Amino acid sequence: MPSELENNIRAAAGKLAKALADATDLTIETNYVELDPQDPNNLDKAFIVARTIIQLDGDQQTIIPMQRGDSGGLVLDETLLAVHQQNVTNAIDYRSKSIETLLSMLPGRGR
Repeated sequence: MPSELENNIRAAAGKLAKALADATDLTIETNYVELDPQDPNNLDKAFIVARTIIQLDGDQQTIIPMQRGDSGGLVLDETLLAVHQQNVTNAIDYRSKSIETLLSMLPGRGR
């Protein structure tokens, strides 16, 4: 019969394996919604402003919608891009801390 320590190690290893499997791709989407004055709490009609996909091997893909300006050139919404970049930074930091926390639970690591 496995000891409590062995069960805890197996549980931590299982969580680590799931986290690593989930961490192969990190997808960040930033959305906007035009609020309806008649239904200001309805967020169901959100549209993607930007999407970034970061793969475990370091490959990255970012999709940023552009619009044609009055002069015919492409125009980027700098404010929405800044929000998206902050979302990407937050997601990377969160994933890094989560994986580090799980790794610290393994024997011989952390404390």
